[in-house]
Amino acid sequence: MSNDYDNGAGESVGASGRPLTREPYRGPRIRNRRTGEERYWIGDRYVSATDPARLTTQDRESVSSAQADASRMSSTLPDLNRFEELNRNVPTGSITHRFGMFAGNMPRVVGIDNPATPQNEPQGYDEMRSIVSRLTPSQRVEGSGSSSNLDVGMFREGLPNVGNSGPANSRIISGYRRQARVAQAHAEFMDWYWPRTGSLQGADAQFNRYRTAVARDPELTWQDFFGASQPPAAPAAQGQGAPQPAQAGAPERWERNQRTGRMERQR
Repeated sequence: MSNDYDNGAGESVGASGRPLTREPYRGPRIRNRRTGEERYWIGDRYVSATDPARLTTQDRESVSSAQADASRMSSTLPDLNRFEELNRNVPTGSITHRFGMFAGNMPRVVGIDNPATPQNEPQGYDEMRSIVSRLTPSQRVEGSGSSSNLDVGMFREGLPNVGNSGPANSRIISGYRRQARVAQAHAEFMDWYWPRTGSLQGADAQFNRYRTAVARDPELTWQDFFGASQPPAAPAAQGQGAPQPAQAGAPERWERNQRTGRMERQR
């Protein structure tokens, strides 16, 4: 290791009695005195604060799952937006509802849901059905196994469709937009949280606090809730517990003790 690094206590810790590793062990965390960069021991070497090697396999899978969920939800939005755009001009819902839209054109009303009579359907119905069919498989969470016919039917029922009225479809689509925003916030939050703590310990409890708050204030961002735009508090050394992300503080200071000659953290 470069002499620019120390172990935060002003003294090097020897590797005597330890297995041969890629780098000599000098404490759970070392800091570059010139740049302030901190690196963390993971058993055989030091890595940066944002290196996924700091995480356990389970934590890495949780981060990947959150990112995949955010990507899956985000990918549905263009189709949902298109469905809503079509639904503004194409009547959907019950026969009674559509009768009001097509008064005086009874044959068109009666045959509107019959695939054998597409000539009686308003323009746009085929595209709306296609959107629903395309979105249905995306409702299955990756890794949850195969889907039965019952599962597929439930997925389809949860989507906007031509059997619902326009306002009902808009409410369903608004719900998907909220879910997509929360999923994206969750993925971003986890990417912000674990480099500060070295793990995902306490992450779910912290993010659930945000879920409760954003239900009351839909405009609230996770960055504002957790103070992510403020200077971050120094990450805790591994094994010392997770700090509260919402309580960001000023960066820690290290000064040399004139009596002992050691570097000491200033509280």
